[in-house]
Amino acid sequence: SGSITFNNTRVDSKDGFLSIRTNNCVIKGKYFYECELLSNGLLQIGWCQLTTPFTEQNGVGDDNSSYAYDGWRNVVFHGPDKPYGKIWDKGDIVGCCIDLTNKTMSFYLNGEDLGIAATNIAVGENCAYFPGCSLSRSEKCVFNFGQTPFMYKYEGYEPFDQMVFQIEQTNQVLAKLLTLVHSYLLNILETYKDELDTYMKQLLCYNVFDYIMRK
Repeated sequence: SGSITFNNTRVDSKDGFLSIRTNNCVIKGKYFYECELLSNGLLQIGWCQLTTPFTEQNGVGDDNSSYAYDGWRNVVFHGPDKPYGKIWDKGDIVGCCIDLTNKTMSFYLNGEDLGIAATNIAVGENCAYFPGCSLSRSEKCVFNFGQTPFMYKYEGYEPFDQMVFQIEQTNQVLAKLLTLVHSYLLNILETYKDELDTYMKQLLCYNVFDYIMRK
């Protein structure tokens, strides 16, 4: 058991070994985010999937669906751990990069490239990666997905927030398009007002929307 607080983009672990992930994910492309350490103990920072189990013993990196850098133990996790990177300290900035085009994952510490942490990562159908971290008691950190200026540059990678912004733009355009289609359909169906009642008109609109979304 345990508790974790999440205030804007700051995460604090009150007790136990606890995990958290974002609501948004990436399925293709090259993205990064930064994580500022507000403590220097056991944190596992990286990328996970919806299927990644979060328990009192397991978190980000502890199974084959996730990856994490742990600068306290100087390892990278993907199921079994392996030596990687450098020892971190309070105030350090961890850069987390995922390349779904070349199927690699890498981490940075204060702008220094620590090298490829994983290759041949799973991509394609049913594979979506979420920024996430696991923290032991009293550990804390702050995520930066692009809501504030980054401390360092990550050549060739897009900020994670850029993907979220693109999704929001797409959803807004889609909502406007569906509104226009709905109005257009109702105008056409109005010519059949003697043959169709209101319920049937709405049902026909729903079926058309369903067909469009499936395509």
